[in-house]
Amino acid sequence: LHDALPIWDAEAKDGVYEALFDTERSGTDAFELAKYLRRNKWLDRSTKSFQMEALLLNAEANLYGLLNVQWTFNADGGVQQSIRVGCFQALVGEMSFMDFLPELAWLALIGYILYQELGDLVCSARHCRCGEYFSSWWNIVDWVSIGLGFVLAWFYFIISRFTISLTEDVVALPRAPLAANLDIAAYRQQWSDVIDSAAYIYWLREWLGLCLFWYTSVITLRFMKGFQGQSKLAMMQITLRSEEHTSELQSLAG
Repeated sequence: LHDALPIWDAEAKDGVYEALFDTERSGTDAFELAKYLRRNKWLDRSTKSFQMEALLLNAEANLYGLLNVQWTFNADGGVQQSIRVGCFQALVGEMSFMDFLPELAWLALIGYILYQELGDLVCSARHCRCGEYFSSWWNIVDWVSIGLGFVLAWFYFIISRFTISLTEDVVALPRAPLAANLDIAAYRQQWSDVIDSAAYIYWLREWLGLCLFWYTSVITLRFMKGFQGQSKLAMMQITLRSEEHTSELQSLAG
């Protein structure tokens, strides 16, 4: 490999090579790199996949854009292409109290639910009815919602810290025109680490969205518990449950 070009063996990635198309430097460098890769057959029959990643920043909207285009070369000669575009909010270190106000209100409501459940648990313990308390399915739902709420709040805080660290790394990147005595190897590694961090944060946010979906399902069960406190809604719930059971019996009989 040519030492003067931004190509290197990726650390901790066996058989993976990275090439940096640097837009901060002269535009001819990117074309020279592309010609070099093509001339030296960087993609050959042993190549399993080719992936392009780009990190974009909209400073006015405070949004990161992550572009991932991948071509997978199958053994039968076919080529599979996948394009993924993701966006997430760009957080900065100087965040005010108002930026976290919705999350703090969410934690306050979870704390209020925890206070209520602890009161019910203490009351049951005084009357030696802990077994009856934990035998209720709705009480289990309450504790699951409380536990998930605090775990998701901690998970969101960790993602926010990673995003703030990513923004600090982006700000620390050298800007054009680059200095003549710049450490090119360290500069390339900085860019590679920034793109890897952005991909990791986007992956964490996907998991956060999935966890919020299941958390919403648990909260919906809490609403069903509240419906039992009203006679009309409780009667509707019992009727729907009996109708569903009748439909299942009829389908089995048919």
